[in-house]
Amino acid sequence: MIGIGILIKDKVFLRQFLVELYFIKKRFVIQGSAEDMKAVN
Repeated sequence: MIGIGILIKDKVFLRQFLVELYFIKKRFVIQGSAEDMKAVN
């Protein structure tokens, strides 16, 4: 039972970590494209 609880907690933590990583990547991509636009202009 304890093992299942840890497994579920790890799954939630992993999902949260992946979501945060996704948003950080998205933000960097947006910043990078904005800087590319500045370089073009």
